[in-house]
Amino acid sequence: MANNSWQFNITLMFSALIMVALIDYIFVSLNAIYPHSIRLLTLRILLTAMSIDLGAVGFFPNNAASHDIHDRLASFLVYFIIILIVGIRWLLPRIPSAFLQMSYSVGAILVTAEVLFKFVGYLSLTAYEIIGFTLAFGWVVLLLQFLQELVDKGTRVFYVKAQAEQKVKTKDLD
Repeated sequence: MANNSWQFNITLMFSALIMVALIDYIFVSLNAIYPHSIRLLTLRILLTAMSIDLGAVGFFPNNAASHDIHDRLASFLVYFIIILIVGIRWLLPRIPSAFLQMSYSVGAILVTAEVLFKFVGYLSLTAYEIIGFTLAFGWVVLLLQFLQELVDKGTRVFYVKAQAEQKVKTKDLD
């Protein structure tokens, strides 16, 4: 019933477009370093699908006409994050153990919040959304940062030593 909910929904759709562009940018660079990697392709597809789902949450507002589809799409965001967290060990085998432990902690909290909201009825919708968004957004930012570090490590650097040119005076022979 909010009068300005369209602004929030447009922000979600615009954020999804930015996320798709960022994912494409990072994975094009990763593909140059790790060509034909099924794992990275799978990770890219999951992240892109999650981004599209984020945009779809904004496309279908939370009103009487589209409440059910809005809620389903919002739940899919949590499922995408949980799938990514569970699969990250196989999708990125050289992932640091600290990131892996943090990922599993985030996943456990998200699953607990899901159970407390949907099945127990303990959490309100607002509390559930704040918990889910904060943890999922933070985790995705850290994942994208790690992927960018992979790109940076794979970048070839060439060092060139330059010397100043010395000018030699010549006499005119005219």
